[in-house]
Amino acid sequence: MKSVGVIVPCFNQGHFAAECVASLRAQTYANWRAVVLDDASTDDSWTTLQTLASDRVSVVHLDRNLGRALVRNEAVRRLGDVDYVLNIDCDDVLTPTYIEKLAAALDANPRAGLAYGLLHFFGAMEGNTWPSKPLVREARFLENVIPGPSVLFRAEALRQTKGWRREFTKSSGEDWDIWLQVVGAGWDVVWVRDAEYRYRQHSQSFLAQSSERTQIEVQLNLLGLHAKEIAGTVGLDAFLTPQVLPALLGAFRRGDVRYASHLLRRLLRSAPLATLSLVARHYGRRLRAILKR
Repeated sequence: MKSVGVIVPCFNQGHFAAECVASLRAQTYANWRAVVLDDASTDDSWTTLQTLASDRVSVVHLDRNLGRALVRNEAVRRLGDVDYVLNIDCDDVLTPTYIEKLAAALDANPRAGLAYGLLHFFGAMEGNTWPSKPLVREARFLENVIPGPSVLFRAEALRQTKGWRREFTKSSGEDWDIWLQVVGAGWDVVWVRDAEYRYRQHSQSFLAQSSERTQIEVQLNLLGLHAKEIAGTVGLDAFLTPQVLPALLGAFRRGDVRYASHLLRRLLRSAPLATLSLVARHYGRRLRAILKR
């Protein structure tokens, strides 16, 4: 039986962690151990987390906040040598057979770098599920279809990445970037649709606090790190047109010089020709429309 290391980052959500750890202890898969990492919480989370320590659950307090991306790298480092790494959030809950089903999928598919289940939302958005469709490799930069929490990584595949990257600390999107790195290294993925991961939504959830601007930042970070791959798959125009270009044009239209300058700097750094071409085409069409009146 392969060894599974579970990473459970926590920041100011220690009141949920007991339920999460209880779901780990209820797993039908026996060979696991976990690291619960308190990312310098500013509330009383550390007091609560200490009560969860056991021979299989290490609980660690960080004196300095690393943020949502880098804290996961620290948790993996503290796990040591394992075969598979499961990434979960401390406010979520695993169904009893979750690890068993995902580990079996990786065992049966040696070229799979990761396996993931189906998120069932509870709390807010009760009853929703995600994702709704499998990964299409050629479209992987257009839509994130692999959940961040719930993924079981093959440790060998994870070692071939740069880990969760600091660029996504404020924007989120580190989950999208990490599986893009795994797929980019040549690994397959497995969606285990009958493996249920209970994904809690509440006022402190990052999803609840997300905005259009944070989503644009995710896109810009992906562009900065994967521009060549994007150009070689979906194409830069297709990547920029749905969200980033409208955000830039909208900032121009509103006279929001500061935000427009921010977007333009990022875009010209990562995709200068595509950006200039798309902007020129947009304003060229507008000019032609005016001249026809």
